[in-house]
Amino acid sequence: MQDEGKSISISQLCRWFELPRSTFYYKNIIHMKRAIDKKLESIIRIIIDENPVAGLRMITAIVRNKYGIKANR
Repeated sequence: MQDEGKSISISQLCRWFELPRSTFYYKNIIHMKRAIDKKLESIIRIIIDENPVAGLRMITAIVRNKYGIKANR
């Protein structure tokens, strides 16, 4: 349509195709690279091996208190 000299807004196109505009602007975060701290990962693996019944809160508390690492869930 731009070749014909016409410009169409994103909202108009979304109405034509019956899509919400949020779908047009959506960014899939699954494919985004996340930095994984290998040291923290190995510490968590040790904690899980030592305490197989430990939950998220207990693991977080052990990481904070025993290892002195500032970490959230």
